[in-house]
Amino acid sequence: MKVDFSQKITGPDGKELDIHLGQVSLNALNAPEKEPLSLDQAIKRGNLALLVADGGEHEISPEDASLIRSLLPKVWAPVVVARAAKMLEG
Repeated sequence: MKVDFSQKITGPDGKELDIHLGQVSLNALNAPEKEPLSLDQAIKRGNLALLVADGGEHEISPEDASLIRSLLPKVWAPVVVARAAKMLEG
């Protein structure tokens, strides 16, 4: 699935915040876990974070989109989670 990670996140008032989906995803993918990640998990998350961090349109798997969506609440307020999760729907 193609996702534009340059999409700006908007606040509850509809005004653009100074952050885009790539930055939101980067922080979510780097969210700390209770237990250390396996090497494979850490590499997968790291590579995905590096891919999307600067924004732009990227082809990612539905599984990668689901992973990002699942990690959003670890670091973001509910409004940001709702907006970013919608952008990552397949």
